[in-house]
Amino acid sequence: EQDKAQAEEILKLKEELEDPRRQEGARESEVTLLRHQITVLSEEKNKEQEKVTEKEVVKLQNDPQLETEFRVLQENKERESYQRQKQEEELSFLQDKMKRLERERAIAEGKITVKEVLKVEKDLATEREVNELRRQYEDEKSKSRSNEREKAELLRKIQVLEEENAKVVIQEKVREIVRPDPKAENEVANLRMELVEQERRYRGGEEELKSFQNELAYLKNRSGQVEVKEIIKEVIKYKTDPETEKELQRLREEIVDKTRAIERADVEIYQLKQEIQTLKDTKPQVQMKEVVQEVLQYREDPKTKEEVESLRAQLAEEQKKHVDLERERLLQEEKIRQKEEELSQVKEKVVQQEVVKFEQDPTLKAEINSFSESIESELKQMDSLREELRKLQRRRPELERQLEELEKERQARREAELEVQRLKVRLNELEQQERETTERVTVKQKVILQQDPQQEKEHSLLKLELEEEKHRRQVLQAELEALRKKLLTLEKMEVKEKVVFSESIQVDKGDTEYEIQKLKSNLEEESRRKRELDADIDRLEARLSEVEFNNSKSSKELDFLREENHKLHLEKQNLLLETRRLQSEIELTATEARDLRNITQVDSRVNLDTRFQTLERELEDLKTLSREKDAEIEQLQNRLKTVAIKREQRENHLRRSIVVIDPDTGNEMSPEEAHKYGLIEWSLFLKLKN
Repeated sequence: EQDKAQAEEILKLKEELEDPRRQEGARESEVTLLRHQITVLSEEKNKEQEKVTEKEVVKLQNDPQLETEFRVLQENKERESYQRQKQEEELSFLQDKMKRLERERAIAEGKITVKEVLKVEKDLATEREVNELRRQYEDEKSKSRSNEREKAELLRKIQVLEEENAKVVIQEKVREIVRPDPKAENEVANLRMELVEQERRYRGGEEELKSFQNELAYLKNRSGQVEVKEIIKEVIKYKTDPETEKELQRLREEIVDKTRAIERADVEIYQLKQEIQTLKDTKPQVQMKEVVQEVLQYREDPKTKEEVESLRAQLAEEQKKHVDLERERLLQEEKIRQKEEELSQVKEKVVQQEVVKFEQDPTLKAEINSFSESIESELKQMDSLREELRKLQRRRPELERQLEELEKERQARREAELEVQRLKVRLNELEQQERETTERVTVKQKVILQQDPQQEKEHSLLKLELEEEKHRRQVLQAELEALRKKLLTLEKMEVKEKVVFSESIQVDKGDTEYEIQKLKSNLEEESRRKRELDADIDRLEARLSEVEFNNSKSSKELDFLREENHKLHLEKQNLLLETRRLQSEIELTATEARDLRNITQVDSRVNLDTRFQTLERELEDLKTLSREKDAEIEQLQNRLKTVAIKREQRENHLRRSIVVIDPDTGNEMSPEEAHKYGLIEWSLFLKLKN
């Protein structure tokens, strides 16, 4: 595939070559025009015999378009750096603010006391698992004990056989020489030591048991006469460490990356030097321009805040008075009930003495009982609703604080979005503008303070709640006065005694109907209060859900704002890199234009041809360099493949070329033959085979 960077560089070089060609065509037309003028003048000279002296004055001047573009780019660079600093400051301010809010939230959450009751119960699954593990542990212990017994029995048998064959002398010397690759000697030695240690640690017991069993079988099968033989085993293993090859490959890639980074650094150093030189040479004009921008900010009005605090204090006081009045009303009702019970007991005694029997209407009694039960249920519901209302009221300041924090975050987010939009608009303007002089913009913010609409809304809500509490207190005071009057009337009532000798059954309905009416009114009043409490609870729950929704929405918007800020930061960096590249290209073009203007027309054509030839040569050099790099990469890959193949072949050869030398005759034999003739043991034969 064709390198995209090289293709783009070729297109840039072609575009740069087109400009000198166009200039060359213009100069050729000027040369033809001058030649024509020279011929005309020579003809006139021949005719009139006049001496004509032609003087060509060449004025060197910088290209104003290039200077304008350079100034515009310099202005963009300065403004982008200023905006980047400003955004970084805003970002740090927002981060500090967010940390402070998180600390405050953590402090507020830390004040909540949570009581946890830990109830410990037996988990049946865990208990079964523990029993299973205990059973497995006992099995493993029994297996280990049996292995130990078997090992002790084998050792005892070996000792008995050694005592029986006391004449047998076995001298076995095994020398294992491991010679790793010299290039990776240190790494291979360390890895081999670790590998040997691991194998010895994990397989030591099993190999020892097998060796004892094999030795026991070998001692049983051997005859009485045993030759004394010295076995020297030399095992030479050549291995190439794959880690070393990976490290070499990594170092090669790192060398290539370092060379590319050095080349990029050299190019950037050259560009920076050119930029410094141009900045020293150019002195741009500065034009002051004052832009007044009106920014609308919401700030807390201290008067409104004080009024809200006072209203909250009044609301708390009214609620306290309401609770006190409610408690006093309950006490008065209890006193009235006790007084009525005393009076009813007195009446019953009077009836018994008067021989007059009073019986209550069963329907009225059932109705009274139902009303009393409904009133009790309503009272219980009212108590529960009051408790829930108190909880919500206790939770209300925290929700209000969270709402204020959300409003502040939303305001900061709006400001950040406005700033981002302003930066985008300003960036588009800077891209479209091509001014001759640099402008320095002084931005003045005109802050207009207005009252926060959210604060006004909360203020009105608090006023309404205060009015409701006052109304409730007045209603309770009226009820309390009525109950007090009723208590006084009951206390002033006197018991009248009458003596009647006739028996009669009467149904007394007067007091009962009055009591029914009173209970109905109480029931209606309690139902009204219940509806009011339900409305308050619904309103507070709606407020709570709205606050939670705003909280989640603000967190999502804050994450989106952070992502947008990160994207803008990346775009700014890309623009800075593009600005540097354009400045370097402008400087190179300006130097080439100055060089082209300083030479004559004939030399101009020659230099353009030479320039074109040099560019073509550079392009060919780049292509050859790319081909060389590709060839080098392919060569390294082939070398890596050949090294892997050689390593595999060497390992196969080493596996095939393990021999055992007879110390008496000096003959070479395979491990199978050596074991067959009794030169090596079974364990050593297994090691050589593996």
